[in-house]
Amino acid sequence: MLAHFAADLHGDWDKYHLSGQYAAQEKPRVLILGGDNFPRANPGQNVVDVQTTFVRQLLRDFLVTLRDDSPDTKVLLVNGNTDVPETNLDLTALEREGLLTVIDFTRARVDDLDFVGYPRVNPGVSAFKHHEMRDLLADPYIPGDSRSRGDHSIEVDLQRSTFTENPKNTVCVFHAPPYDTNLDLLYAGEHVGSKAIRQFIETHQPWVTLHGHVHEAARYSGSFAHILGNSLCLTSGNEMHTPYLYVVSADLNARRARRIRFI
Repeated sequence: MLAHFAADLHGDWDKYHLSGQYAAQEKPRVLILGGDNFPRANPGQNVVDVQTTFVRQLLRDFLVTLRDDSPDTKVLLVNGNTDVPETNLDLTALEREGLLTVIDFTRARVDDLDFVGYPRVNPGVSAFKHHEMRDLLADPYIPGDSRSRGDHSIEVDLQRSTFTENPKNTVCVFHAPPYDTNLDLLYAGEHVGSKAIRQFIETHQPWVTLHGHVHEAARYSGSFAHILGNSLCLTSGNEMHTPYLYVVSADLNARRARRIRFI
């Protein structure tokens, strides 16, 4: 199965347009948007208005054009920490039109593979906290964050059968990368990924995992891929302040992948 994957597009219409052109050319079976899909607000703008308008207008235009150009391509979407929850109603409307499927906490079958998405990220320096949560259950409480109380954690979330079942035929789409890999390296040399996600991958060994969130990781680590046990982990490595679009084009059944740059 041919898949295209891109995360961290942040509503950059030029990058969406390029990804749509590439999909029209290659006609992948699935196109996966891996979180931080929508634009940030400029000073003086309301981020909810900015993102809901983007979903209703530009994202819908992108999806309609893609359906016309590549009607057999199924679009799957996972949210990220900069994507506001207020877009959910508009995303549901696009699902009703058959334009995409949101896979946050949900499994979707495409041909012989299952896809499941997870939007939450471990605490970090980003000012955008919409899907941020305590990582390991044993981690300390974060003052002011009700989601870090009790047993709320990424570690506990990922114990659900939604994530653990049928790993040899499952592609997991996490917005956050696993800790201490090629996929979570900051420019300063610090690894900032999720220990719970790494623990999950090492324990359950999903067929392929896809990640975003740490924009510069592929550039500083020198690789867009990492192997954890028998799991192939990939990131697209899109950076906000460059004109380049990076798409991972992967044969998921054969677990062969390329990272392609467009400008």
